[in-house]
Amino acid sequence: MRKYLAVDYEFCTGCHTCEIACQQEHGLAPDRFGIKLTQIGPDQLDERRWQYEFVPVPTDRCDRCARRQAAGKAPTCVQHCQAGCLYCGTLEELAEAIQTVDEFGNPVSMNTQGLLEAVQRYNEGCAAGQDEYGRAAAEMAPVAEGPFYAVELCIGVLYTIGGLFHDSASRLLDGDNEAIPRLYAAGNVGTNSILRSEGISGAMLYGIAAARDVAGLDAWDA
Repeated sequence: MRKYLAVDYEFCTGCHTCEIACQQEHGLAPDRFGIKLTQIGPDQLDERRWQYEFVPVPTDRCDRCARRQAAGKAPTCVQHCQAGCLYCGTLEELAEAIQTVDEFGNPVSMNTQGLLEAVQRYNEGCAAGQDEYGRAAAEMAPVAEGPFYAVELCIGVLYTIGGLFHDSASRLLDGDNEAIPRLYAAGNVGTNSILRSEGISGAMLYGIAAARDVAGLDAWDA
């Protein structure tokens, strides 16, 4: 049965992980894509609203990872999507993913009844122009149409803010901004990591830069 890709672009962060995963899976050159991230905006719609969105678009090279699916695996872009906004399935399966709040179920062991009551109170506040937490009426919009998603939040350390200074070859710098021989940093410990999913591509980029610099060094007998 034919399967399709669906994208919930409102949740896409623009991390390019789908592109990289596809290139790695299919051996594509850096300028060749099975899925390509496009960008809309930033576009100021009026005084209060902006549009700034990312939309992953499959190209004609995309076969929805037929080999992976034959082995019972998800397409690599779906598997590695950091935002969880890519889906693959039949039209019937994708249609079932479109839900209303009261059909949401209990995917993360949440208090479903409490959720429904909170949504009802919020929607009543929207209609009355009053909010129990003091939000301005102009900034409120009713929660009415799906799909809806649940994310279980927990404490964790994902990225550093700041970190060790390094140059374009990933070599660590000392107090005089001089490169320290044979000492490198990439990823979360480096100053070029940022507090978004793009940190993954940054870690890869500076890891490659470090590897290339190391490859050009003479052997060192410690």
